[in-house]
Amino acid sequence: MAFSDFPDPTMLRYSTADEYLHYLQDYSRHFGLENHIRYHSEVCDATLTEDGLWLLRIRRTSGTEQSVKADALIVATGANQLPNPIPPGLVGFDGRVIHSSEYNDAFKKEVEEQNLKVLVVGGGESGADIAAELGACRLMSLFGFVAQSVSDLVTSTTKARCSRS
Repeated sequence: MAFSDFPDPTMLRYSTADEYLHYLQDYSRHFGLENHIRYHSEVCDATLTEDGLWLLRIRRTSGTEQSVKADALIVATGANQLPNPIPPGLVGFDGRVIHSSEYNDAFKKEVEEQNLKVLVVGGGESGADIAAELGACRLMSLFGFVAQSVSDLVTSTTKARCSRS
């Protein structure tokens, strides 16, 4: 994945989260965007003004506040960062179930050390990132499945398991 004004021939495949972060950092440096980005900040208020600009009240983690006018406002709330409750279709499943928000280096190390088999359910960005990373590292036997619902998964497989090989 790459922007048309900053192509990257190495991005012709699905990149890992780290590779994509590096690409975005390179893009930002190339176009001089760093001085327009406010890291470690919270937007406390956003008001659309009569001239069509956004007036933002921003609070830094240090506690200082400032007002900034912006041409555009992008709201990226991370609506999928909290897991849904485990569905009833998994009652009786004795394997481990984790949400992508719980995926981290400790889990990856556990998969490698215990030679776990992992089923990644879903083809969204997080699922694809995890599948690409674990597959690229050749840490495990990787299974992928895109289902309309978890009950589709449970009924179409014979009790998918995350277990030792």
